Amino acid sequence: MALIDLLAIVPSLLSMAGIDLRILRMVRLVRLLKLTRYTKAMNILADAIRSRKDELVLTLIIMAFLLLTCGTLIYFAEYAAQPEVFSSIPASLWWQL
Repeated sequence: MALIDLLAIVPSLLSMAGIDLRILRMVRLVRLLKLTRYTKAMNILADAIRSRKDELVLTLIIMAFLLLTCGTLIYFAEYAAQPEVFSSIPASLWWQL
């Protein structure tokens, strides 16, 4: 694991020395190999998400509907006062978020 850490840090050290090796920054992705330690925990999390998939999907649908409804209401309420900012429903959705 120390070699993986060294390979992940080497591009930063070389850039501080004035050497511009941008392609070596991709080596930082090697840190993802260390995620194998947490495979059991990730499997438990994935199982929990799979078991409650229906509730999560329903929650996301309700949330999207509420966001769209509130964005539309904001558009109709604010368009007369600020037409340059709330020029369309997607623009009011942007300001809503």
